Amino acid sequence: MYSLTVVARVGLSYGKTMVNIVVQDLNDNKPVFLRDKEGITLSENAAVGQEVYLARARDLDAGINSRVTYSLSYNPDDQFRISEATGVIYLNRPVHADPNTVLHVEVTATDGGESPLSSRHSVMITIEDVNDHTPVFDHTSYETSLLESTPVNQRFFALAASDADLGANGRISYAVTEGNGEEKFGVFPDGFLYVRKPLDREDKDYYSLTVTASDSGNPLRSSVVPVVIHVIDENDNSPVFTNNTFTFSIRENEPPDSFVGKLTATDRDIGRNAELIFSLSSLQNDFAIDPKNGFIKTLHVFDREELVQSTGQNFMTLEAAVTDNGSPRLRDKVKVNVYVTDVNDNPPKFLRAPYRVQISEGSSVGTQVLRLYTSDADEGLNGDVFYSIVGGNDDGRFDIDDATGQITLARSLDRETYSKYLLTVVAHDAGLTKQLSSSTTVSVDVLDENDNAPEFTQTDTKISVSETTPVNTELIQFRATDADLGVNSEVIYSITAGNRKDTFHVDAMTGVLYLHKPLDYEELSAYQLNITASDNGNPRLSTTILFAIAVQDANDNPPSFPSTAIVRQIREGIPVHTPIVTVTADDPDSSLNGKVTYAISYQDPEDNKRHFGINPITGVIHTLLPIDRETIDTFRLTVVATDQAEPVSSRLSADKLVTVIVEDVNDNAPIFVSMNAAVLPKIDSKFDKGGVTIMTVFARDLDSATNGLVTYELASGNNELFRLDQSTGALKLRKSVSNPEPTYRLSVKATDEAVQSERKSTEAYLTVIATNHVDVGPKFESDSFTGSVYENEPPGTSILTVSAKYHSGEVEYYVTNVTGGGVQVDRLFDIDTKLGVLSTATELDREFGVDTFEIEVYAIVTGVGTLKTSKTKVGI
Repeated sequence: MYSLTVVARVGLSYGKTMVNIVVQDLNDNKPVFLRDKEGITLSENAAVGQEVYLARARDLDAGINSRVTYSLSYNPDDQFRISEATGVIYLNRPVHADPNTVLHVEVTATDGGESPLSSRHSVMITIEDVNDHTPVFDHTSYETSLLESTPVNQRFFALAASDADLGANGRISYAVTEGNGEEKFGVFPDGFLYVRKPLDREDKDYYSLTVTASDSGNPLRSSVVPVVIHVIDENDNSPVFTNNTFTFSIRENEPPDSFVGKLTATDRDIGRNAELIFSLSSLQNDFAIDPKNGFIKTLHVFDREELVQSTGQNFMTLEAAVTDNGSPRLRDKVKVNVYVTDVNDNPPKFLRAPYRVQISEGSSVGTQVLRLYTSDADEGLNGDVFYSIVGGNDDGRFDIDDATGQITLARSLDRETYSKYLLTVVAHDAGLTKQLSSSTTVSVDVLDENDNAPEFTQTDTKISVSETTPVNTELIQFRATDADLGVNSEVIYSITAGNRKDTFHVDAMTGVLYLHKPLDYEELSAYQLNITASDNGNPRLSTTILFAIAVQDANDNPPSFPSTAIVRQIREGIPVHTPIVTVTADDPDSSLNGKVTYAISYQDPEDNKRHFGINPITGVIHTLLPIDRETIDTFRLTVVATDQAEPVSSRLSADKLVTVIVEDVNDNAPIFVSMNAAVLPKIDSKFDKGGVTIMTVFARDLDSATNGLVTYELASGNNELFRLDQSTGALKLRKSVSNPEPTYRLSVKATDEAVQSERKSTEAYLTVIATNHVDVGPKFESDSFTGSVYENEPPGTSILTVSAKYHSGEVEYYVTNVTGGGVQVDRLFDIDTKLGVLSTATELDREFGVDTFEIEVYAIVTGVGTLKTSKTKVGI
């Protein structure tokens, strides 16, 4: 506008006036941006509706010509929208571009003139990377092998994982997190596995590791992969013979190349390192051995009698060696005793020849006349000699005991008729294939004396004895009588045959039979004894009876388990009655004494529930109840093996520990334990750009590892006002609110980090209460409330009622905090929003350590114009 003073003159007269000229605007200026281009960044996970950029343009015109409106003249895929009046650009759709991608948006500012003018402004939006990708291994599992001699710190296998994020969000580090309890392996930062401690295949030939790849983002993200490592054998174990000494036998007179026995050895290695080669000492020329199978054979014929005569023993001792086929070759040595067993190749030989004897003509029938003795160099039956009279006994006056060579009187003698007898006696051995014999003469002079042999009076010919009978136990007393008088009637008892290993002993004077050495039914179950009763006459006469002793088996061997530990892994949730492991015990006893049954005597932990059962016959252990790792993750079962001896009190048993480890399955969803109400904090003038924390949301997941790792998100509510931290669960206020609503209703979601297909989640509702610091809120009936509740009551048990009054509107109640022992605890209590009834939210346990709780309760008035709140404390 211009103000002019206009003067008009006529002669000396003049007049003046004010002329105001208003300059009307013409739309000759277009809107102008401060800069033609602008560059900004935007997070790749930015929420739809988020403010992205504020476009501002100025127009020098006036009025309608200076009123600027904004529009997007270039907006690919309708990614953004703009407020026409304010120029605020909002995100219209989720960002699907890769990080570091630049999105071009063109903003047009147009004035309101009749012929509108406009200008354009370019906004270059760079998509900023967010750590939203988890490292991914290039394989779902790995398997490799390495020599057990691999040096410590040597690399042997490369793992590789990738992360689609950028910078630190995509920088990966590796760690062995499971299966490495002995710390045998490590992993370098570049993903190469290396040997951390020396390996031993014989100790363990298989490792199942879990390797975790983690990025460097915030929050950190990680993934795991199983790695199976097989340890390859090397020749680091010497072969070992199975016996300290081998004992074999071979019959004498066998032809060369006869089989003697087989050597056996073991080698803890495998493959070529366990291939065994046998050899004998080169210092002997008697035997040869097959290097592959250890068969020993003879090189010539052996004579047992010659061997005994030359060496004093009937066996030969060799030195054998076994070598493996590894590199270097390892060996072991052992002694081998080869016994040469007897063949009947020697006839009996009489010790005296000829024999002369005198006998009284009054001797009764059965009188012992003479005992012939022979020697036979052979053994066993080949050396057992039997006798017979083949001449000079035509009238049968004499008999001979075919086993003992005892000649006895068979018929009464008469010296006046025959005063002398010349008997021909043949002695032959008891060889099975052939029998050899020799003969001698016995001259019998008949004298005028009488004699009688002892006679047994007892009728028992057999007894049974338990193998556990103590040594020196009296078994039976033999009784024999002799009709003679004086020393000729004194009876002496002896065991003349069948007393193997000198197991029994008979008292010579009393005839009492004692156990001299321990019995073992498993070694020998019966004995046949020759019991002889002899007098003290001259010549001595004797009587022999056959006495049988049966050994009764006793339960003297308990069952025995293998010494190796029994550990099994099972997944939780497997079907009931699933077999998991078989235990086996051996018992060398016979019959019921060796029959084993199985039972589970104890389960750790002991919770009055039997999670496992066992087949008493087969020893197969199976599940009886559903298995839940979150309740019990390791079971220790004591299995008892018992024989079936009778009576029950004599039974023997052994026990074995069976360890069952339960592997986790993602069968639990996160459960919110934090408060479901919080108070909106008072905001001062200096609002923190990072936001003000209102509360921390917390959900607990009972699973392990990533199955129990929880992340959070805001499912519904005011996203522009509130923000929920994904990892920590911190609920923050994005900006200051001058006139808050009485309450804000939010829905939060907790999700575990199991594999995508198995993830579980839970949603909960939160109420954020805006407090009023000026107006007086509802009036509680008391400044504080006190109540009590019994422990172990079910959730939802009512405790007390909190009541507050206000002259108008309805009052709602909220629990905002619970503390116990001065420390904030889980949301253990709930309150009825409308009625104010306080109740338990979970089952309480007084022995848990806290028996007194303080609960903060807020009361808020709804339906009135301004905020009106009050709070009180409740003690439980």
